[in-house]
Amino acid sequence: MIDNQNWYYTLSAIAQTCGAILALGGTFIVFRLDRLESALINYRDRFVKAILPNANGTSEASYSDKSNEEILIEYKNSKDKIYFEGGNGVEVESDITNRIDSNYTRKISPAEWIIHTAKMFKTNIDAKSTIHFHFKLILTILTSIIVVNLFFLAFLDPRIYAVTVSFYILVPISLMSIITVAILFWRILKIRIITY
Repeated sequence: MIDNQNWYYTLSAIAQTCGAILALGGTFIVFRLDRLESALINYRDRFVKAILPNANGTSEASYSDKSNEEILIEYKNSKDKIYFEGGNGVEVESDITNRIDSNYTRKISPAEWIIHTAKMFKTNIDAKSTIHFHFKLILTILTSIIVVNLFFLAFLDPRIYAVTVSFYILVPISLMSIITVAILFWRILKIRIITY
């Protein structure tokens, strides 16, 4: 049987640790999502202002209500017009300089620029989707640990044998869940975001 003091300190410490992890990790995730959103706006503007209107004869305003995924799909559906219509493809500034590699910058052709932009746009869209999925998983795990630990703390009596046994099962599960969350946070921080 566990005494009341150990019961209180263990369960409250686990709940507080989970809350701190969620607050700290959430701050890093919000920072990454902010950078990612800026990059997505940049790549979206390239499509909406320089690529799709020229290929489809549409105005920039016609894309304002479309999601990033819909714009990428429209690009895929317009590839023939973009690259082959009239033999020249879409007109974009031929002297656009783009960073292909972190070690050097070089001039690229309009077609290369469009392909590169599409690839980077898709990479960032996938990164945003992955970050959201991981964060929902983290939120679910940490919230569950906090709720269960506080429930044990508030409503159950440690003098009851079954509750004590449950406590000795709950603590290792909580610690393993916290380790899992740490791994998920690490994976989020390692997700590639392209901002140039």
